[in-house]
Amino acid sequence: MKRLTLVPLALLMLLPAKMAAQDAESGPTWWAVFTDQVEASNIAEYEVVAAEFRAMVDGHVPDGMTYYTLSGPEMGYGYAVPLSSLAAFTEMGAKWEAMVDEIGRETVEAVNAKSTALVSHGSMNFYVERRDLSYYPDALEVASATMPMRHYDWLYVEPGKESDFEAILKEWVDLYTEHGIETGWMAFQAVTGDDLPMFVLINPADGMAAWATESEAVDAQLGDADDELIQRSLALMRAYKPTNATFRPELSVLPETE
Repeated sequence: MKRLTLVPLALLMLLPAKMAAQDAESGPTWWAVFTDQVEASNIAEYEVVAAEFRAMVDGHVPDGMTYYTLSGPEMGYGYAVPLSSLAAFTEMGAKWEAMVDEIGRETVEAVNAKSTALVSHGSMNFYVERRDLSYYPDALEVASATMPMRHYDWLYVEPGKESDFEAILKEWVDLYTEHGIETGWMAFQAVTGDDLPMFVLINPADGMAAWATESEAVDAQLGDADDELIQRSLALMRAYKPTNATFRPELSVLPETE
């Protein structure tokens, strides 16, 4: 992750009151997700620069700073930073700046410049983790740490239908629980972005073939039990977009336990 840009206070003030209330209760984990879109012709060079950046910060990363890197043809390169609260984002930005000074600002800016020249479009958005809308069996949570693939379902909800959609997701959790499904998803809600309201469900897997096999097994296990729920879910959505990405631990800063 080549930079940690501080978000203006005005942007934080625009966050929905419901999200702010959750943050005040120290309930969910927040995520700041930085995304770089890179043209296919520049990917090889970008990979080299991303590895150079990761090596450069090694030994200088502030305590408590973590980011997970993923890459895929639709996503580009995503750098996901977990946060205990929105206030922690500002604190992390200050730590990042201190790290830059420690390494040497000119050194860091030189690597940043090489990276920026290869990025066709960059963005940063906040997401909030929704454990209440997730179905994540304990065995899957343990295994997911070593799974190389992430399947994403981007769910674009009709404006004003967020509460109805949350209720539908809880019905999906109940259905999967009732049938003892062994795979699952972690749910996140986009808090900033250009196409809200939006939720994303992330399903870890050992690869495309494994994910396809698991999906077929779930379909067989559920039979027609989810037919009506599928129709009611689709009725609340403007659009649905599935994508896949690869977890890149070698380009990530992981907690020591990982």
